[in-house]
Amino acid sequence: EASTVTGTGTGGAITRRDAERAVSLGPTEEVVVALSNGQRRMGQHMSVSMLSAPHGFVAVEVDASVFDELDSQGRETHEGFAITDESVVTVAAVRALAEFEFLNATFADDQLTVHRTISVGFTRHVEDDGMLVPVVHAAAGLTLRALSRRTAELDERLSSRQLNADDLMGGTFTVASATSEHTLWTEPIIIQPEVAILSVGAVRHVPVVVTRDGVLSLEVGRRVILGLSFDHRVCDAAAAAKYLERVGELLAGLDVASER
Repeated sequence: EASTVTGTGTGGAITRRDAERAVSLGPTEEVVVALSNGQRRMGQHMSVSMLSAPHGFVAVEVDASVFDELDSQGRETHEGFAITDESVVTVAAVRALAEFEFLNATFADDQLTVHRTISVGFTRHVEDDGMLVPVVHAAAGLTLRALSRRTAELDERLSSRQLNADDLMGGTFTVASATSEHTLWTEPIIIQPEVAILSVGAVRHVPVVVTRDGVLSLEVGRRVILGLSFDHRVCDAAAAAKYLERVGELLAGLDVASER
């Protein structure tokens, strides 16, 4: 409104500069939004994690052609549960932890505890309440079918607000999925007292350089970027990259037909 603008021109006339300045300032009314208890707790937890653990991060692009096979066979298990990109990568990630046990650990009171049981947490956004991390306990040895069933059951209890304390406790390793179909990778904060968290980017169709009979050519392929935030007291970038590469190898070799 012109009546709200103070003119600096001759006789108080509003100049073009006055008008542009008024527009750039925008509305003067402000809205104060209070954080929910969940948002406040999440912020506190993440702040403590950043202060207590020296974070490192590595990202590796791996072959995701297994998803072509999955798409051709169907995105449901024989029991009717949805098979997500997250569950497929998690199966490979859990199996790789058997060779990288130091990542399946918790750090407390200057003492590292390496766990023989792998309990995987999954980050979940909760409307107006920040984030929760439901846990699939004893995930080692689970097939894709079994893991899909367990995560579906947790998500159902989450949506109906029926998660109990046991569903949210005891995690030893966490997986954070892509936040959208355009997310290449994320650099998540470690969920204390764990020492690592795996991020899964969007599975994409990309141009891939291949060698056939000694000749380089371009083909359409599937790729996904996996990232690992890790505690530098326990792991370094070289070991983190080796773990991600091993996850990629296991992902490429996953027998979808037998595990559906």
